[in-house]
Amino acid sequence: MFWLTLIAALCTGTKSIYLGILLFSLVALLSLQVPKKIKWSLTLGVIFLGIASMFLLFSSELFTGIIQEDGWLSAVLSYRNELLMKDTLPYIQENWRTLHYFIGGLSQPLARPQLELIDLFLYFGAFGMLLYLYLFFKNYFNFSLKAREIAFYVVLLTVPLITGNFFYNASVPIYLILLKLVIKERELTSHTIRSNQKLKPV
Repeated sequence: MFWLTLIAALCTGTKSIYLGILLFSLVALLSLQVPKKIKWSLTLGVIFLGIASMFLLFSSELFTGIIQEDGWLSAVLSYRNELLMKDTLPYIQENWRTLHYFIGGLSQPLARPQLELIDLFLYFGAFGMLLYLYLFFKNYFNFSLKAREIAFYVVLLTVPLITGNFFYNASVPIYLILLKLVIKERELTSHTIRSNQKLKPV
């Protein structure tokens, strides 16, 4: 299932997924319990493959054409920056009043640039966005995490900054809850094993 999922992800052609795979791989390799020489060799190998993949991606005719005509930012963000400048900002200027900057207000969903934090700001405003993020982190991260798991979550929450639909996609909360349950189950299993080892007679 893991390899099938990985192959399917590679076949999507989505830049944010490629970036996520690269960063997740680096975190996994750096947390491996192997000799440092092997660990750093594998890490350098993954970095090299990541750079090579990005080079091939941006060497294709499609991306080369976008870069030449509209610049690197448009190629990386898939024209979300253009959407921000041409649709989002004019919408704010025409429709928003002072109160909207605090509580948001988006009657035209197509005006959002699909950049996660900017989308949240459009929907909820500055006050609403901060409250939303506070409640999200407070209620979700109410369990202990190891350093590797923290790093995984940092990657998971960082990659969507260049994309959208993370916080309000209906399927994402389900996946996040499943991930949380898996981590808590492993923590419980590990705690049970340690307790049993302590109870064993010497």
